[in-house]
Amino acid sequence: MDDVLYKEYRRDDEGRYIIHIRAENLNELYNIYDPSAFSDRDLNHKAVAHLTENVVVLPHDAQLRIIVHLPKKFKKGDAERDITQAIMHHFTFGSFNAKSHIKRRIMKGFNALVLGGAVFIAGIALATYLKSLNSQSFLMSIMAEGLSIGAWVSLWQPVYIIFYEWLPLYSEHKIYRRLSNAKVNFNYF
Repeated sequence: MDDVLYKEYRRDDEGRYIIHIRAENLNELYNIYDPSAFSDRDLNHKAVAHLTENVVVLPHDAQLRIIVHLPKKFKKGDAERDITQAIMHHFTFGSFNAKSHIKRRIMKGFNALVLGGAVFIAGIALATYLKSLNSQSFLMSIMAEGLSIGAWVSLWQPVYIIFYEWLPLYSEHKIYRRLSNAKVNFNYF
């Protein structure tokens, strides 16, 4: 199945997969609400979505080439340099940002684990104490079981954060890193 999908993507002479993006004007590539100079502007969310969606389906170790198709009127001037810098800047920053979010999430997970561990120990200790009273009270056994279950539940969120919550961010980091390393070329129509 993957081989059929990959054949839909052309490759250049260097073996890089080619991703095409076409724009009639520069506002289709840039975020029009960003007041920065063109080379520092954020990319348009539709352009980013197009590029990232194409990268997701390609082999994880494939090198990339982005070909930007523009009208001939943009051949003069600094459009090529500005667009190349904007693409590299956007995806380099996105990769860095995702990586820093990963670190913060894992740190949050370990902090939550300390708190959850304390709640777990207290809950299990209290449940054990209630069970040791040898009370035949139905209410006492429900409280002991509830504390025991609550103690285990207190570990759920920290474990989820440490083992799973960061995975989508890591995937985003890898995609953005790949796009920041892509070669950018231009074609005019």
